[in-house]
Amino acid sequence: MRKSLWASGAALTATALSLSLSTASAAPTPEVKACASTQAIQSVQAQSKASVKKAIRDAFEKSRETQAINVATCESNLNPKAFKKTRYTSYYGLFQLSTADWKKWSKKGEDKYNAKDNATVAHRIVKNEKNKLKFRTWGACAYWPQKVRCTPKICP
Repeated sequence: MRKSLWASGAALTATALSLSLSTASAAPTPEVKACASTQAIQSVQAQSKASVKKAIRDAFEKSRETQAINVATCESNLNPKAFKKTRYTSYYGLFQLSTADWKKWSKKGEDKYNAKDNATVAHRIVKNEKNKLKFRTWGACAYWPQKVRCTPKICP
């Protein structure tokens, strides 16, 4: 009795499988569209990074703009749309500003995912820092790339 029940169950499973396969093969295959060339994509990315660097230069004084660009590169790879969520908070934009920092330092109407606004808020934080380091909020990224090997994935 057991063998016959098992055999009939296996037959039903095989029938269901063959039906699902025949239905799946009858479905039309989606068309694959050609992608833009790699050079075109790299060109757009380079233009975008150039505009992000300009936003940082506009926000920071000349003596700090190189370090600010290094911090933003370390934190978000110059991506103004970068977002990171941790167990306790979230980090937004170019300089990966925490929720608390954004609430404390931003002004009404500023967008955390806008490169210019994010750089401006980061500049407010740097101007307020009391010690000589001035970029201490960003931890290891404050030293990048001079003293610490850091990539956007491992920065705090």
